[in-house]
Amino acid sequence: MDPHTPWWHKTILYQVYPMSFQDTNHDGIGDIPGITRRLDYIQSLGVNMLWINPIFASPKVDNGYDVSDYMQIDPQFGTMEDVEELIHEAHARGIKIIFDMILNHTSDQHPWFQEALKGPDNKYRNYYIWRDGKEEGAKAPNNWEGFFGTSVWEKGPRDDDQYYFHLFAKEMPDLNWENPDVRRDLTDIALFWLDKGIDGFRLDAFIHIVKEAGYPDLDLPEGEIALAEQYYANLPMVNQYMRIYTTTLREHFPDIYMLGEAASADVELARSYCDPNQGGCNSVITFRYFTMDEEAKDPRLNGNMQATNLLYQPFK
Repeated sequence: MDPHTPWWHKTILYQVYPMSFQDTNHDGIGDIPGITRRLDYIQSLGVNMLWINPIFASPKVDNGYDVSDYMQIDPQFGTMEDVEELIHEAHARGIKIIFDMILNHTSDQHPWFQEALKGPDNKYRNYYIWRDGKEEGAKAPNNWEGFFGTSVWEKGPRDDDQYYFHLFAKEMPDLNWENPDVRRDLTDIALFWLDKGIDGFRLDAFIHIVKEAGYPDLDLPEGEIALAEQYYANLPMVNQYMRIYTTTLREHFPDIYMLGEAASADVELARSYCDPNQGGCNSVITFRYFTMDEEAKDPRLNGNMQATNLLYQPFK
């Protein structure tokens, strides 16, 4: 391999969903020691990078993508010592490790959101997206539908409360990326895990971290709601935030691998997210090309979306 070629250009990535992988303590749930125990098998497959699905503390409303503490391991999976052993043993076999980093939202059980519920004057209120309702609070701020089939708005628990924004389940409030404290804290969390020795991240749902200013209504009949992806997916500021985020991490760890989940990205968006001067990802996953239509045959892909049409990787 050319010494100037990034290490991740020649990797085989293997996704591990810990809960169903291997159970070592006979409680019916897969765990981190189960992954460690199977590293020799994984290595025998020719795999040299593992993507570990969420293992952070979580109430599991959405299979761990609702994080209540980014720096604690969910006890059903094991301990921090188990993770440190996994990283050490994987590296001893030449296997890299990347973790899911959930950037768009937290669990409503996260301490930030629990503080935010205390009222508008709390520091953490601005970690999330809150808006006044219409008609003296009787109606949601707009008619957008989220990905779980309900309004993106949920009224807070106090009688005089605003509505908070949640693109997924109501137990998963969206973070406010306009707040520099949010961006700083999410950077510090990533640095914590990179200090532990992991080799990068799969950036979950990063294309949704920016919402359309003003939160305009869709043109719909009264009382209806509908998906409004043009207002909460792939907006221009996403690239700017991701470039800052990934650049900051690479200032400390230059060789990390950043795999972005860009579910609805077309060819041009995929290219922009992988441009170091724009989005800063190394590769992106998109779900847009499940069928080989004319767009998926675009020659600009240069063969980088093959078979499942999921991975865009900008080889030069």
